[in-house]
Amino acid sequence: YGTNGIPLPEGKEYLVNVYTKQMLLEDIKAVRDKVDVLIVSMHWGIEYETTPSKEQREFARLLANNGVDIIIGNHPHVIQPIEIIDNTFVAYSLGNFISGQKGLAKNIGALIGLSLHKTKEGKIIFDNIESELIYTHSTQGKNVRLYPFSKLNETLLPNYKAIQKEYNAILFSEFKPKSKSHK
Repeated sequence: YGTNGIPLPEGKEYLVNVYTKQMLLEDIKAVRDKVDVLIVSMHWGIEYETTPSKEQREFARLLANNGVDIIIGNHPHVIQPIEIIDNTFVAYSLGNFISGQKGLAKNIGALIGLSLHKTKEGKIIFDNIESELIYTHSTQGKNVRLYPFSKLNETLLPNYKAIQKEYNAILFSEFKPKSKSHK
């Protein structure tokens, strides 16, 4: 949706494909009948905000209403909620996968796994939705290592169990599972 204020080189506007609602609709229409599952990655949201913006929600609803099955957002650098809109899985932001940024929130990300099945009627069904929080650990900006929270200890991240609970609460704050398959 933008370049964080970084101007594009004159005459090279083609380097960044800044999307519009019309462009998204045209792209969806061009591929929807050619694929079983349509996954869209969105560069959106406000950096360092753990709550999706009004614009993110509007675009998520637009994409869901037009046949997108999975939306994976990025750009905020922090975890934002996941939810299902109608039958579309939305991850507004999974945070940073690996980070060189300062601050705890920017060093925590999430991995999401899910199963999907296509019914005889062509509907996509999601289940077995799982997550694993990940943490980028470094020593004074060096020796950068990525750890799943399941492998952390108090030495690597003091109070990690409470932090895990806090960030899972953000991730799942808007997720209303239709079945008991959520873990």
